[in-house]
Amino acid sequence: MKDYIKIAYLIHWTPATGFGVVKKVTEQVQEWLRQDNEVHVFMVGKQVQRAAEWLAEKGFAAKVFYFPYDNLTEQVTQWTLLTREIVKAKPDLIYFRYDLYMPQMEILFRFYPTVVELNTNDVAEFCLVKNARCLYNAIFRHRTFALSRGFVAVSNEIAGLVRQTHKPTKVIANGISLRNYPVLPPPADKQIRLAFLGSPGQTWHGVDKIVALARHFKEWHFHVIGPDQSEIPEPPPNVMLHGYLDQPAIEGILAQCTAGIGPMAIERKKMKEGSPLKVREYLAYGLPVITSHRDTDFPEGSEFILQIPSTSEVTSLASEIKAFVQRWFGKRVPRERIAHIDTTVKEVDRLCFFRQILSDIGFRGGRGHET
Repeated sequence: MKDYIKIAYLIHWTPATGFGVVKKVTEQVQEWLRQDNEVHVFMVGKQVQRAAEWLAEKGFAAKVFYFPYDNLTEQVTQWTLLTREIVKAKPDLIYFRYDLYMPQMEILFRFYPTVVELNTNDVAEFCLVKNARCLYNAIFRHRTFALSRGFVAVSNEIAGLVRQTHKPTKVIANGISLRNYPVLPPPADKQIRLAFLGSPGQTWHGVDKIVALARHFKEWHFHVIGPDQSEIPEPPPNVMLHGYLDQPAIEGILAQCTAGIGPMAIERKKMKEGSPLKVREYLAYGLPVITSHRDTDFPEGSEFILQIPSTSEVTSLASEIKAFVQRWFGKRVPRERIAHIDTTVKEVDRLCFFRQILSDIGFRGGRGHET
């Protein structure tokens, strides 16, 4: 009997979600395939074809189905088409990156055991702007939870949000495929540069705090990748706004930098703990990190992560930040200190959890596969 699983990875994606999530999905799926599982990816959302094109350019091995929409009517139609395609694929398990409930889930999640990945405090983040999306999620999120078989949470704090469901829950912090990221040599010159990777419109990233930091440390250079001038209309002269960049360009900028900046205002979505993708990318390249969150993979802290109180004025912590940056100037984080954040480690745990979920319902081999 074969031990593999046929997985349908279901993702709602828009440009606001960011390409960091697409990179994460790519690395997860590649590891699942490497372990002889079968994976189909189903992506739905506004401009989702951009993510599908990105995957195609990277030679993504799994089959990708994408369902773009521009309005509510199209959204319902595309979810119906998506449902039909998943039914045709006959997966053993659906892995759903949490997003708004859709009525089609009543069919999909009842018929196919579903594990929901939780990446944030959804109630707080969806209500950063008080609109229909905020209200809709508050009303219907319980249906998604009720239909699921279990949860994977990227932090212990987030896992607490579904404790009352009494369903199997596994904490697996976000990982990164270290083999894809060389440890960059420290820059040869004496200029201090800091980098921030993010997406536009995410207030919890704390771009305003990064600008405040730049105004304080006028002699340092700050590279902001992702957010553009629409978010920082009058950047200080030492802030370089790059917008979205491809990976070689990102790597070129990080190679010049002393440290990376993580989310600086995580309290805005009522969180204290996390495992942000951008932080994993900095560490993979060897950069130490300044951030406002407690990292799930480093519960006791680390000398290469400076955690600052997110509720404080960032300039009041200038002396701590300066000391940290100066201490790490000309140095890089040793690869062996971050080996446990590698995707290979993470996905072994995730696949074991999938098998546990399937075993609990009497699953005994890939549906439709050879035995």
